[in-house]
Amino acid sequence: GPEFFKLLPTERFPNLRDLGLKITSMFGSTYLCENAFSAMKFIKNRYRSSLSDSSLLDSLRLATTTIDVDIPALVKKADRP
Repeated sequence: GPEFFKLLPTERFPNLRDLGLKITSMFGSTYLCENAFSAMKFIKNRYRSSLSDSSLLDSLRLATTTIDVDIPALVKKADRP
């Protein structure tokens, strides 16, 4: 992975280090793009095909985040007397 290429001394192997980092970064970004497009395809199904850009962006953000959300705690916090 990229960790190997980060360990190479820049002074001694500048081209190999740069090329290795570029090649390994392509796979991560490709995965993220495919993940986002899969989420968008799921979100924009035939029943919800007319979402606004803002709603789609918010839904994609929720679908692709790695942050755990404690929904019951948020609901409890939003409860007003």
